[in-house]
Amino acid sequence: MLYLAEGVVLRKSVRDKFKLLLQTGSYLLVYRIMLSFVKYPQIRRGLNKIKPQQKQNYTFGQIAWAVSALSRRLPLMTCFVQALTAHKLLKQNGHNTLLCIGVKRGQEFESHAWVVCQDQVILGNIDNLDEYQIIFEEK
Repeated sequence: MLYLAEGVVLRKSVRDKFKLLLQTGSYLLVYRIMLSFVKYPQIRRGLNKIKPQQKQNYTFGQIAWAVSALSRRLPLMTCFVQALTAHKLLKQNGHNTLLCIGVKRGQEFESHAWVVCQDQVILGNIDNLDEYQIIFEEK
């Protein structure tokens, strides 16, 4: 049981959502801060060493919901930060996932990051996604 204050106990389903949101928020903030100071390959090496204390059984839908919900409320959560967070959480929960980064040339150079799980884009899906040329993929 999770106790928030004296006499306050959360049900298991609420407790699991609370834990997922805390874990997601932690990764979002860590990635956002670290990307300001360190290059991505160094971040990846460091965070790949972190193992979850115990495997949770979150679905890819629950993880996508948590990342999206918190990203709307936290400042500077770019598509790249969101995709990194979702990719890490999905991998920790045993899902086969693909982190994609693509670029698009037009009037201006644009880039976008998204996550694919079970052959569907679960995070970062935008209307013109097919116009982006994939330049990086990570399983």
